[in-house]
Amino acid sequence: MGFKDKFRNDYFISFRNRNNGAKIAANIHRGLEDAGYTNYYNPKQHNQEKNGYPRRLHRNVRHCKVFVWILTEDCMIAREDKPDYYFAEIIWAHKHKKCIVPIMSKAFRNNRIDNDVLKKQLYKAYNNLLKYNILSSHDKRVVDDIVRRYCTDFSIWGGHDIPEDNPLSEKIVPEIVGRISKTRGVYPLKNRWIKIPIIHMAVLLMIILTAAGIKKSIDMHDQTIWDGSTTVKGGWSSFKGDGTKEHPYKINTARQLAWLSYTSQINSFYGQYFELDADITLNPHNAKGIRNATESYIDLDGTGESLVLDKDATHNWTPIGNKDYPFSGSFDGNGHMIYGLLLKNESQDYQGLFGLCSSESRVVNVNITCATLSSSGSYIGTIVGKSEGLIDECSVYSAMVWGKKYVGGIAGEANVISNSFANAWIESSQKIKSNESGKYKGGIAGKCRYLINSSASSVLNDIEGEFVGGFAGELTKGGYNCVELGTTVSPFGGGHYMEKNVPITVCNVLGGYRGNDEKYSNIYYNEGDRMAVQFGKKHYEKLLKKYPDFFKGFDGLSFNVCSFFPFNYHDYGIDSGKYNQISKKMQIDTVTLTLNNGITDVKKNRPDIYSILSEYGEDDETLQLVEWSDSKNSKGAFANELKNSPWLKSVLDIRNKWDSAYGR
Repeated sequence: MGFKDKFRNDYFISFRNRNNGAKIAANIHRGLEDAGYTNYYNPKQHNQEKNGYPRRLHRNVRHCKVFVWILTEDCMIAREDKPDYYFAEIIWAHKHKKCIVPIMSKAFRNNRIDNDVLKKQLYKAYNNLLKYNILSSHDKRVVDDIVRRYCTDFSIWGGHDIPEDNPLSEKIVPEIVGRISKTRGVYPLKNRWIKIPIIHMAVLLMIILTAAGIKKSIDMHDQTIWDGSTTVKGGWSSFKGDGTKEHPYKINTARQLAWLSYTSQINSFYGQYFELDADITLNPHNAKGIRNATESYIDLDGTGESLVLDKDATHNWTPIGNKDYPFSGSFDGNGHMIYGLLLKNESQDYQGLFGLCSSESRVVNVNITCATLSSSGSYIGTIVGKSEGLIDECSVYSAMVWGKKYVGGIAGEANVISNSFANAWIESSQKIKSNESGKYKGGIAGKCRYLINSSASSVLNDIEGEFVGGFAGELTKGGYNCVELGTTVSPFGGGHYMEKNVPITVCNVLGGYRGNDEKYSNIYYNEGDRMAVQFGKKHYEKLLKKYPDFFKGFDGLSFNVCSFFPFNYHDYGIDSGKYNQISKKMQIDTVTLTLNNGITDVKKNRPDIYSILSEYGEDDETLQLVEWSDSKNSKGAFANELKNSPWLKSVLDIRNKWDSAYGR
C-alpha cells in the first residue's frame, strides 16, 4: 500500500436526507465500516451551516477513492433557500475524477426527470452554490461536462436491473465493495447503476466476507497517524472517560483528535475535560515525500514555490473551536507530541490546532512540531488562533506561520501564556494598509495580555511597519521572567516610516507594551539578535535623520543588499514613548539562576503577576512556574544554535523526547 492510498478515505456517501436516502446511507455506512474501510459519513449531511463546513465537505470528497452516489426520488430538484451541498458533492466528485458508484432507488428510476429539466436543475444548483461562494466560476466547466454527460446520453440512465422479487440479491454487494477494494487510484471507471429500495442488515454479512481480505492491512495501520477521516465509530461513547474533571475523555488516536475538531464546529464543550493519551502524527511527510525534521522549517504541503506534487498526500486540519462555538473546555496534552500540523485555509480567521478559545478554556501541556499554517485572515497561531483563557506549559518547534493580522508562534492573540516556548518563522501573508489596525506579530504571540515565565527563538520576515517583537507584537498588561533566545527580523526596508512620523515598533523583544515599567520584569534578550535591512543610499540617509539611534552599528555602506546589524530597539513603551525600559541583555553565566530566583520571588516582586497565577490555578492552588535549566550538555535539534541557553525544564524534557524519537 503506497503513501497516497494509505492516507485517504476509502469512500464518501452522498445522499439527500429525505425519501429514505439517509436510511440507505446509514446501512451502507455500517456495513463498510464494520468491514474495516475508512470513510466519510455524516448522518446530518447538508444540515450544517456553520463556518468551515463547505471546506470540510469538499476536503472529504477530494480525499475519497470511491464516491457512493445515492439517488432517491426528487433528489435532483435543486433548492434555492440555502446552499445545495448535494449538488456540490457530485460536482466535486467529477472535478477530482473520482470513481462514482451510483445507487438508484426504484422511485428514482420510475420517476426520473426529463433531460431538459435536469439540465436546468444542474445550472440552477450551480448558480445557487456560486451565490453562497461554495463554488467558483472555474467550476462551470465541470458542470458543463456533467450536463453533456447526463443530459444527452440516454443510455447512461439505463444500467443494471435488480430482479423485483429479490432486490437485495448478492449482485448488489460486489458492486459496492468491489469498487472500493479494487480501486487504487482516482481514475474514473464506467458507472454501473444499482437499483435498490433499501439495504438492510441481511446484506452486511456478505459485505464483511467480501472485504475480509483488506481488513488485516487496516488493522495494521498505526492509529496515531491521521488518515484524514473525522469519524469515530460510536462517537464519544467509544472514548475512555466521560468528560468530567475526574474522568476526562482520553484521546488515544489521531481520528479521536480529529473527532474533537469535527464535533467542536457545533459544540463549545463548556466545562468538559479532554486529555491526550498518545503522541499524534497529523502529517508524517510533506507532498514531496520528505520526512519533516525539527531542525528545519518545512512547508508541509510543498507549496513554498507554488509547486504541488500531490496535494492529496497531506491532510488539512480544521481548528478546534470557532467564532460561533469557541472551545470552552479544558484540554491537557499530557506532555505528548503532535507532529505535522497543516492549515492552509485561504482567508479564514482563527487558525491553529485550536481556533477560538473562550475565557473558560484551558489549553495546557500541548506540544507541536513541524507545523505549517497559512491564511490571509487574522488570529493565526500554531496552538491557538485566539485565546481568551489560559495557555500553559505549551511548546512549538519548527513552525511556519503566515497571516495578515494577529500572528504568533503559539497564539495570534492570547490572554495569559505561561511556562511556554516557541521556535517559529512568522511572515505576513499579505500587505496591510497603513490605516488598518491589528498589525501585531510575535515569536510567541501577536498580541498578549500577560506573558509569564516563557521563552522564544524566532524569525520574523517581511513584516515591517507593524508591531513586531521576538516575544510579542504588543504586551498589554504585564510580562515577567522571560528570556528571548534569538530573534532575526528581515528585511527592514523602512518604507512605512518614510512618510509617517511614528516610532519604530520593530523590536527583538516587544514591539510595544503598555503600562509595564516595573523594575522587576526579569525579561532578557540575546545580544546576538540581528536586524536585516535592505534599501538605497538616499532612502537610508532620510531614515537616519529621523531615527539615528535605530541604525547604530550599521556601516552605512552596504546598500541594495540584505545587511545585518544588532538591534538597538528592544522594547517600546507605548504609554511612556521610551525604548528599552523593561528588557535587559542576557548574561549567560547567571541568567538561569536569575530566572529561578524570579520564580521564588514572584509574590514579592510582582504581586500583579502573582494574582494572575492565583486566578488561573486549580483546586485552590496557585499556578506553578516551571524552573529553568542550563542546556550546556544537551544534544539534538537546537543544540548548536542555543547550546548555552536557559531552558524551561518541561520544554527541555519534551525537546529531548522529540530528539530521541527521531534518532537524533
